[in-house]
Amino acid sequence: MARIGRLKLLAGLLALAPASALAQERCAAVTPLPDSEAAAAAKAVRGGQAVTSWTLPVAGGTLGCAEAVTPDGKQILAFRSERFTINGVPMIALYASPNAYVGYAQNGTPRLSNPAPADGFSCERGTAGGQPLTVCGSRHDADGRVEVKAGVTGPYSLALLSADGVLFGDFQALDLSKPPQLVKDGAGVDGVWQKKMLYAVPYGAVAVFEGPAFGQFVSELKPGESLVMRVWKKDAEAPRTARMSAEQLIQQLQSILAVAKAMSGS
Repeated sequence: MARIGRLKLLAGLLALAPASALAQERCAAVTPLPDSEAAAAAKAVRGGQAVTSWTLPVAGGTLGCAEAVTPDGKQILAFRSERFTINGVPMIALYASPNAYVGYAQNGTPRLSNPAPADGFSCERGTAGGQPLTVCGSRHDADGRVEVKAGVTGPYSLALLSADGVLFGDFQALDLSKPPQLVKDGAGVDGVWQKKMLYAVPYGAVAVFEGPAFGQFVSELKPGESLVMRVWKKDAEAPRTARMSAEQLIQQLQSILAVAKAMSGS
Protein backbone atom coordinates (compact mmCIF):
# COMPACT_ATOMS: atom_id res chain seq x y z
CA MET A 1 0.00 0.00 0.00
CA ALA A 2 1.18 3.53 -0.70
CA ARG A 3 2.40 5.59 2.22
CA ILE A 4 0.05 8.24 3.55
CA GLY A 5 2.57 11.03 3.95
CA ARG A 6 1.45 13.94 6.13
CA LEU A 7 -2.27 13.97 6.83
CA LYS A 8 -4.55 16.95 6.33
CA LEU A 9 -7.28 16.34 8.85
CA LEU A 10 -10.83 17.55 9.36
CA ALA A 11 -12.19 18.48 12.76
CA GLY A 12 -15.70 17.88 14.03
CA LEU A 13 -18.12 15.01 14.02
CA LEU A 14 -18.78 13.62 10.55
CA ALA A 15 -22.21 12.12 10.00
CA LEU A 16 -22.41 9.18 7.64
CA ALA A 17 -25.42 8.52 5.45
CA PRO A 18 -26.20 6.43 2.37
CA ALA A 19 -24.84 8.11 -0.75
CA SER A 20 -27.30 6.80 -3.33
CA ALA A 21 -30.57 5.04 -3.88
CA LEU A 22 -30.68 1.30 -3.29
CA ALA A 23 -29.14 -0.63 -6.17
CA GLN A 24 -31.16 -3.79 -6.84
CA GLU A 25 -29.76 -5.31 -10.03
CA ARG A 26 -30.27 -9.05 -9.81
CA CYS A 27 -27.36 -11.50 -9.65
CA ALA A 28 -27.02 -13.70 -12.75
CA ALA A 29 -24.44 -15.97 -11.06
CA VAL A 30 -23.34 -16.23 -7.45
CA THR A 31 -20.06 -17.41 -5.92
CA PRO A 32 -21.24 -19.81 -3.20
CA LEU A 33 -20.19 -19.62 0.43
CA PRO A 34 -17.23 -21.96 1.11
CA ASP A 35 -18.31 -25.27 2.62
CA SER A 36 -16.50 -24.59 5.90
CA GLU A 37 -18.31 -21.27 6.39
CA ALA A 38 -21.64 -22.78 5.33
CA ALA A 39 -21.19 -25.57 7.88
CA ALA A 40 -20.42 -23.04 10.61
CA ALA A 41 -23.62 -21.16 9.71
CA ALA A 42 -25.77 -24.28 9.39
CA LYS A 43 -28.69 -22.65 11.21
CA ALA A 44 -28.75 -19.61 8.93
CA VAL A 45 -31.57 -19.31 6.40
CA ARG A 46 -30.17 -19.39 2.88
CA GLY A 47 -31.56 -17.48 -0.08
CA GLY A 48 -32.31 -13.98 -1.28
CA GLN A 49 -30.22 -11.04 -2.38
CA ALA A 50 -29.12 -8.07 -0.30
CA VAL A 51 -29.72 -4.54 -1.53
CA THR A 52 -27.01 -1.89 -1.39
CA SER A 53 -26.87 1.89 -1.15
CA TRP A 54 -23.64 2.01 -3.19
CA THR A 55 -23.58 3.01 -6.87
CA LEU A 56 -21.59 0.30 -8.66
CA PRO A 57 -18.87 -0.15 -9.74
CA VAL A 58 -17.08 1.85 -7.05
CA ALA A 59 -13.38 1.09 -7.58
CA GLY A 60 -13.34 0.51 -11.34
CA GLY A 61 -13.26 -3.25 -10.97
CA THR A 62 -15.22 -6.28 -12.18
CA LEU A 63 -18.70 -6.79 -10.74
CA GLY A 64 -20.16 -10.08 -9.61
CA CYS A 65 -22.10 -11.62 -6.74
CA ALA A 66 -21.03 -13.74 -3.77
CA GLU A 67 -22.73 -15.36 -0.82
CA ALA A 68 -21.97 -14.20 2.72
CA VAL A 69 -23.39 -14.64 6.19
CA THR A 70 -25.18 -11.57 7.54
CA PRO A 71 -23.58 -9.98 10.64
CA ASP A 72 -26.31 -11.38 12.90
CA GLY A 73 -25.60 -14.91 11.61
CA LYS A 74 -29.25 -15.53 10.74
CA GLN A 75 -29.10 -15.42 6.92
CA ILE A 76 -26.89 -16.35 3.99
CA LEU A 77 -27.55 -13.85 1.21
CA ALA A 78 -26.10 -13.03 -2.19
CA PHE A 79 -24.27 -9.69 -2.16
CA ARG A 80 -23.07 -7.62 -5.09
CA SER A 81 -19.28 -7.90 -5.26
CA GLU A 82 -16.42 -6.11 -6.98
CA ARG A 83 -12.90 -7.35 -7.71
CA PHE A 84 -10.26 -4.64 -8.12
CA THR A 85 -6.65 -3.87 -7.26
CA ILE A 86 -4.93 -1.33 -5.02
CA ASN A 87 -1.29 -0.76 -5.95
CA GLY A 88 -1.32 -4.14 -7.69
CA VAL A 89 -2.85 -6.00 -4.71
CA PRO A 90 -6.06 -7.90 -5.62
CA MET A 91 -9.05 -6.97 -3.44
CA ILE A 92 -12.71 -8.00 -3.10
CA ALA A 93 -15.57 -5.82 -1.88
CA LEU A 94 -19.06 -6.94 -0.85
CA TYR A 95 -21.75 -4.26 -0.91
CA ALA A 96 -24.49 -4.07 1.70
CA SER A 97 -26.38 -1.06 3.07
CA PRO A 98 -24.87 1.20 4.28
CA ASN A 99 -21.55 -0.65 4.64
CA ALA A 100 -19.19 -2.14 2.11
CA TYR A 101 -16.87 -4.90 3.32
CA VAL A 102 -13.43 -5.14 1.72
CA GLY A 103 -10.75 -7.81 2.00
CA TYR A 104 -7.65 -9.17 0.30
CA ALA A 105 -8.58 -11.54 -2.52
CA GLN A 106 -6.06 -14.12 -1.29
CA ASN A 107 -8.18 -14.50 1.86
CA GLY A 108 -11.40 -15.18 -0.06
CA THR A 109 -14.72 -13.39 0.32
CA PRO A 110 -14.58 -10.83 3.15
CA ARG A 111 -16.61 -11.39 6.31
CA LEU A 112 -19.44 -9.00 7.08
CA SER A 113 -18.26 -7.53 10.36
CA ASN A 114 -18.23 -4.00 11.76
CA PRO A 115 -15.65 -3.35 13.11
CA ALA A 116 -13.89 -5.36 10.44
CA PRO A 117 -11.26 -7.95 11.38
CA ALA A 118 -7.62 -6.85 11.34
CA ASP A 119 -7.14 -8.32 7.83
CA GLY A 120 -10.27 -6.65 6.41
CA PHE A 121 -12.03 -3.30 6.13
CA SER A 122 -15.53 -1.94 6.70
CA CYS A 123 -16.39 1.22 4.74
CA GLU A 124 -19.20 3.79 4.74
CA ARG A 125 -20.00 6.74 2.52
CA GLY A 126 -21.73 9.96 3.44
CA THR A 127 -21.13 13.70 3.44
CA ALA A 128 -19.09 16.23 5.43
CA GLY A 129 -19.70 19.93 4.85
CA GLY A 130 -21.64 19.09 1.71
CA GLN A 131 -18.74 17.08 0.26
CA PRO A 132 -18.65 13.30 -0.33
CA LEU A 133 -16.98 11.42 2.51
CA THR A 134 -15.67 7.83 2.58
CA VAL A 135 -14.47 6.32 5.86
CA CYS A 136 -13.02 2.82 6.30
CA GLY A 137 -11.75 1.02 9.37
CA SER A 138 -10.53 -2.24 10.84
CA ARG A 139 -9.54 -3.72 14.17
CA HIS A 140 -6.03 -2.99 15.38
CA ASP A 141 -5.83 -6.22 17.38
CA ALA A 142 -7.33 -9.70 17.27
CA ASP A 143 -9.63 -9.01 20.22
CA GLY A 144 -11.11 -5.94 18.54
CA ARG A 145 -10.39 -3.70 21.51
CA VAL A 146 -8.74 -1.05 19.34
CA GLU A 147 -10.21 0.17 16.05
CA VAL A 148 -8.41 2.34 13.49
CA LYS A 149 -10.25 4.39 10.86
CA ALA A 150 -9.17 6.63 7.99
CA GLY A 151 -11.17 8.53 5.42
CA VAL A 152 -11.10 10.95 2.52
CA THR A 153 -13.24 13.88 1.46
CA GLY A 154 -12.01 16.02 -1.43
CA PRO A 155 -8.29 16.77 -0.96
CA TYR A 156 -8.41 16.02 2.77
CA SER A 157 -7.71 12.89 4.79
CA LEU A 158 -8.84 12.09 8.29
CA ALA A 159 -7.78 9.58 10.93
CA LEU A 160 -9.43 8.19 14.06
CA LEU A 161 -8.38 5.76 16.78
CA SER A 162 -10.68 4.21 19.37
CA ALA A 163 -9.77 1.89 22.24
CA ASP A 164 -12.16 -0.07 24.44
CA GLY A 165 -11.82 0.81 28.11
CA VAL A 166 -11.77 -2.94 28.82
CA LEU A 167 -8.08 -2.77 27.87
CA PHE A 168 -7.55 -1.28 31.32
CA GLY A 169 -9.73 -3.65 33.32
CA ASP A 170 -13.20 -2.83 34.59
CA PHE A 171 -14.18 0.32 32.66
CA GLN A 172 -16.70 1.19 35.41
CA ALA A 173 -13.72 1.85 37.69
CA LEU A 174 -12.24 4.39 35.26
CA ASP A 175 -12.43 8.12 35.91
CA LEU A 176 -14.24 9.29 32.79
CA SER A 177 -13.95 12.92 33.91
CA LYS A 178 -10.28 12.80 32.93
CA PRO A 179 -9.51 12.61 29.20
CA PRO A 180 -7.57 9.59 27.94
CA GLN A 181 -4.15 10.43 26.52
CA LEU A 182 -1.99 9.05 23.73
CA VAL A 183 1.63 9.85 24.54
CA LYS A 184 5.04 9.56 22.86
CA ASP A 185 8.20 10.76 24.61
CA GLY A 186 6.16 12.69 27.16
CA ALA A 187 4.16 14.65 24.58
CA GLY A 188 0.77 13.61 23.33
CA VAL A 189 -2.85 14.33 22.59
CA ASP A 190 -6.05 14.07 24.60
CA GLY A 191 -9.03 12.03 23.52
CA VAL A 192 -12.62 11.84 24.72
CA TRP A 193 -14.69 9.12 26.34
CA GLN A 194 -17.69 7.82 24.43
CA LYS A 195 -20.11 4.93 24.66
CA LYS A 196 -19.82 2.48 21.76
CA MET A 197 -22.63 0.48 20.22
CA LEU A 198 -22.32 -3.09 18.99
CA TYR A 199 -25.50 -4.35 17.30
CA ALA A 200 -27.43 -1.69 19.27
CA VAL A 201 -26.07 -2.95 22.62
CA PRO A 202 -23.89 -0.47 24.55
CA TYR A 203 -20.82 -2.29 25.81
CA GLY A 204 -18.75 0.30 27.60
CA ALA A 205 -16.58 3.36 27.50
CA VAL A 206 -14.32 3.90 24.49
CA ALA A 207 -11.40 6.31 24.25
CA VAL A 208 -11.64 8.16 20.93
CA PHE A 209 -8.84 10.20 19.35
CA GLU A 210 -9.58 12.32 16.28
CA GLY A 211 -9.25 15.79 14.78
CA PRO A 212 -6.34 18.01 13.67
CA ALA A 213 -4.28 17.61 16.86
CA PHE A 214 -4.41 13.82 16.56
CA GLY A 215 -3.61 14.06 12.83
CA GLN A 216 -0.53 16.17 13.53
CA PHE A 217 0.53 13.70 16.23
CA VAL A 218 0.16 10.74 13.84
CA SER A 219 1.96 12.49 10.98
CA GLU A 220 5.05 12.94 13.17
CA LEU A 221 5.28 9.30 14.26
CA LYS A 222 8.27 7.27 13.10
CA PRO A 223 8.71 3.48 12.79
CA GLY A 224 10.28 1.98 15.88
CA GLU A 225 8.63 4.42 18.27
CA SER A 226 6.30 3.28 21.03
CA LEU A 227 3.02 4.86 22.04
CA VAL A 228 1.49 4.79 25.49
CA MET A 229 -2.22 5.20 26.10
CA ARG A 230 -3.04 6.55 29.55
CA VAL A 231 -6.30 6.45 31.48
CA TRP A 232 -7.09 7.14 35.11
CA LYS A 233 -8.98 5.06 37.64
CA LYS A 234 -11.20 6.81 40.16
CA ASP A 235 -9.21 8.23 43.10
CA ALA A 236 -5.90 7.05 41.60
CA GLU A 237 -2.89 9.37 41.37
CA ALA A 238 -1.03 7.47 38.64
CA PRO A 239 -2.59 6.50 35.30
CA ARG A 240 -3.02 2.99 33.97
CA THR A 241 -1.24 2.45 30.66
CA ALA A 242 -1.31 0.32 27.53
CA ARG A 243 1.45 0.29 24.91
CA MET A 244 1.03 0.38 21.15
CA SER A 245 3.44 0.10 18.25
CA ALA A 246 3.75 3.32 16.25
CA GLU A 247 4.92 1.31 13.24
CA GLN A 248 1.87 -0.96 13.35
CA LEU A 249 -0.46 2.04 13.67
CA ILE A 250 1.24 3.85 10.77
CA GLN A 251 1.09 0.79 8.50
CA GLN A 252 -2.55 0.17 9.33
CA LEU A 253 -3.52 3.79 8.69
CA GLN A 254 -1.71 3.68 5.35
CA SER A 255 -3.59 0.53 4.30
CA ILE A 256 -6.96 1.83 5.47
CA LEU A 257 -6.47 5.18 3.76
CA ALA A 258 -5.55 3.43 0.49
CA VAL A 259 -8.77 1.40 0.73
CA ALA A 260 -10.81 4.52 1.54
CA LYS A 261 -9.39 6.29 -1.52
CA ALA A 262 -10.26 3.33 -3.74
CA MET A 263 -13.76 3.11 -2.28
CA SER A 264 -14.28 6.83 -2.79
CA GLY A 265 -13.78 6.33 -6.52
CA SER A 266 -10.78 8.69 -6.55
